Amino acid sequence: VLSVHVPRLCTGIIQTLVPEAVVSEDENDEFFSDAKDVSRYDAVGVGPGLRCNECTSAGLESLLQGSQKPLAIDADAINILSERKSLLYLLPKGSVLTPHKRELERLVGGCSGDDAVIAGAGELAAKYGIYIIAKGPHTRILTPEGCNYVNLAANAGMAKGGSGDVLSGVLLALLAQAYTSRDAALISVFVHSLAGRMAARDKGIIGMNASDIIDRLPEAWMSLMLKK
Repeated sequence: VLSVHVPRLCTGIIQTLVPEAVVSEDENDEFFSDAKDVSRYDAVGVGPGLRCNECTSAGLESLLQGSQKPLAIDADAINILSERKSLLYLLPKGSVLTPHKRELERLVGGCSGDDAVIAGAGELAAKYGIYIIAKGPHTRILTPEGCNYVNLAANAGMAKGGSGDVLSGVLLALLAQAYTSRDAALISVFVHSLAGRMAARDKGIIGMNASDIIDRLPEAWMSLMLKK
């Protein structure tokens, strides 16, 4: 069962667009401010559509303090971590961050050049016991043990808005099925890229969008299962 925690004003939108989801209302009308009793969920993801302000920053801190399981962290949740580096110490071990290039640069801070940023990300992964999926033309997966995996299966059509949110969803689904953080990170990146290649095959790199990637996830999963 998927639960979506949203501000009160977004409840009707989610119920209409995602009828399969159970909606959890925030106490705040407009922003995420707190997620209570997250321990009862198999996995939790936070960040897409979050916004960066005092309210959401406090809400993220509360979420981190109440979380014992690895989190899937993306978008504005990463930006808040960049602004408040002390929150990194609250990250549950094994959490997976999925920054794009600019988000990663802000998170690492003080680095110039792609190689230096990736090296800095590797240091963060080791220091805090987390996994970092550095999204890009050749997405990298950095582990606490110092491994640096490179994905070569993506295509330019996946640089469209929303594609990263799809990756976050795949990652969260795997964490909820009790995959290890390492396996969830590696598998989600590959399956996401495979679905992206299928979308490009059917719609073309220019014509495809994030929804096309979602539509081809079942085919991507099935192709992996048939290869077993």
